[in-house]
Amino acid sequence: MAKKIVVAGGSGFLGSRICKVAVGRGWDVTSISRSGEPTWSAVSSSPNAPPWSSSVKWYKADILRPDTYKPMLNDADAVVHSMGILLEADYKGVLTGERIHLGRPVTSI
Repeated sequence: MAKKIVVAGGSGFLGSRICKVAVGRGWDVTSISRSGEPTWSAVSSSPNAPPWSSSVKWYKADILRPDTYKPMLNDADAVVHSMGILLEADYKGVLTGERIHLGRPVTSI
């Protein structure tokens, strides 16, 4: 049975490459990110999905809301966090509760 890896941020530049390598090594790959499947032109030189990407389970989730991705962690042999700054626009304001994230105040992390 294949090992299962979950890549948080798998749709990003680094995360998509981790997914590709894991697929090549025969892992069962799950990606969680805000966008689900990548916008391929943003992370590669082609707007088309590469062949290996059909082997990845792409899910949308909010890393600040564990209930949106907790089920995907079941039976994972490995979890890789490949996200950079979580809230590019104003991460300090969101973390301190001074800003709103996804339409609601962030009260704790």
